Amino acid sequence: MLGRLGSKYFLAMAVFAAALASGATARAHEGGGDEHGGGHGEGGHGDGGHGEGEGGQHGEGNAQHRHGKHHPHEHKATIGLDFVAGFGKVPFAVQSAPPPNGAPPGYESGAARTASQSFVLGTAFHLLPHTAFGVRLPFSFGEFSPPDGSTRGTGALGNIELEAEYERHMSHHLELFFVLGFSMPTGQVNPIPENIGELPNSAIDVGLLDKGALNRAASLARGGEETALFELKRWGINPKIGVNYRMGALTITPYIKMENLIASTSSLAKGYLGELIPAVRAGYRVGQFEPALKLWAPIIFAGAEEGEKKVGFVVEPQLVFHHGNVRPMLGVIIPVAGPAADPSTNIGVRLGVAAAF
Repeated sequence: MLGRLGSKYFLAMAVFAAALASGATARAHEGGGDEHGGGHGEGGHGDGGHGEGEGGQHGEGNAQHRHGKHHPHEHKATIGLDFVAGFGKVPFAVQSAPPPNGAPPGYESGAARTASQSFVLGTAFHLLPHTAFGVRLPFSFGEFSPPDGSTRGTGALGNIELEAEYERHMSHHLELFFVLGFSMPTGQVNPIPENIGELPNSAIDVGLLDKGALNRAASLARGGEETALFELKRWGINPKIGVNYRMGALTITPYIKMENLIASTSSLAKGYLGELIPAVRAGYRVGQFEPALKLWAPIIFAGAEEGEKKVGFVVEPQLVFHHGNVRPMLGVIIPVAGPAADPSTNIGVRLGVAAAF
């Protein structure tokens, strides 16, 4: 039920974002603004507030990003919504078989199939020359189907991230961008205890464990590119640097991001989790449509769990639609290797909309 409710929330928020975008488009034309004004092209550098066509400053479908030289009418703000429907399997607190003495059944560590809907709502404002400040709000809904045949659903807040971005046009074809994100442990989640099978039911908060599993499912469905938004109980310092290169209808955007995730509590076994994410996106615009392909490789260089895959590889074909200052987009996230692909593949279907004011 919560999964269906999450979809309704998405539709309502998408309509809201599109309505705002329509107003922004009208004001831009009234003021003589250019539809490509206000930032980078469709080269995309992240999700949600700074995401690949999903909303914010760096969207692949974002009018915040310009196609070439500066224009006198700059867009001052962007808003966007990035939605990913995920399907796969995640670690889960599974209810064990009832004991023979008639006592209530306990819980054990296992896995469950999941259908998740994760959202990243982002907004950003250009307050200084070449510099913007933004915020990203992640939240999720989902349903779990463990092997015992039961179904459990929940919703969860992720880690809110504040961001600052600097952008500089190096030439007519080349633009440099640098983003610094600071994520906070706002997610109401708990990891599954290693000794969960030995704990009494009174010591287990199943609701918080399910929220933790849901955030894990959301992270895997997004191909491990946004771990900082969904990781359990960690502060994040997340720099990212890249370039937009444009030649005619072709846009190529390579970038690299580092997520430095620091435990907010001593209860976590690993005090520091480090992840490096090199990525590249190439898109070719034909009229109002831009087919594109994005590739990234999440690399865990510190704090990996024993037996966890440290290197991943993810492919996302995309289609962006350009309409004034509005950039809807569709993508399919396909993990080829790494935690999102092994031992169970987690597929994500991405829908996004971004608008510039």
